Amino acid sequence: MRHALFAPFLLLAIACPAFAASFECQRNDNRVERMICSDSVVSDLDEVLARFYAGAQSALRENASCLKPDQQEWLRKRNACKDVACMDRVYRERLAELTALQPGINLRRRLDVPEVPQLVGALAPEADRVMAPAIASRPGSATGQLVYDDKQGAFVIRDKSGHQTIVLLDIMRGGDNATQFPVMTQVHKGATMSARGRLAVKDGGTPVFDRRHCVYLYRLPR
Repeated sequence: MRHALFAPFLLLAIACPAFAASFECQRNDNRVERMICSDSVVSDLDEVLARFYAGAQSALRENASCLKPDQQEWLRKRNACKDVACMDRVYRERLAELTALQPGINLRRRLDVPEVPQLVGALAPEADRVMAPAIASRPGSATGQLVYDDKQGAFVIRDKSGHQTIVLLDIMRGGDNATQFPVMTQVHKGATMSARGRLAVKDGGTPVFDRRHCVYLYRLPR
């Protein structure tokens, strides 16, 4: 299923095709840039995505450093495209993914995008190695509702079976996270959420995200 969101500057490719992308098309010097500049729609999507990326950085605030590796992962996917149709698809998917983090000014004009998990938050790596010691972990995710568990003293993802995965312990709450997580549990109450990062399980206990690495939070489509 697809839906329309509003994005600015949708007519830039028509008004100024040489500069519609997020770089100067007159100076493109590699296969990917040439493909972007060869199509006015994809060129415009590139321009819009540059603004969405900046909007997401602003929304994530002290956790914005996690957006860079996430974008690099997306760029590898984009750069693997062999044709414009693939480019168009992966750009629209990324725009949809970043929609929830956008200020209103970035959502003013209609743009057809698919329904995908939307990035709603992130946790930057914890620098304090006392708080985030070295533990064995591996890439993983958890899906369910984002809730606060008094017994664990933590924000957790709780699945339909009641199994929990710790996302953020009380003792590690600070800065923006101290206020943003309580807000997220209310804003996304009842929604199906997914957290992605590196998971660790110690002595058969509750799985916990390894805070030496970024943790990404998504709201799944209904």
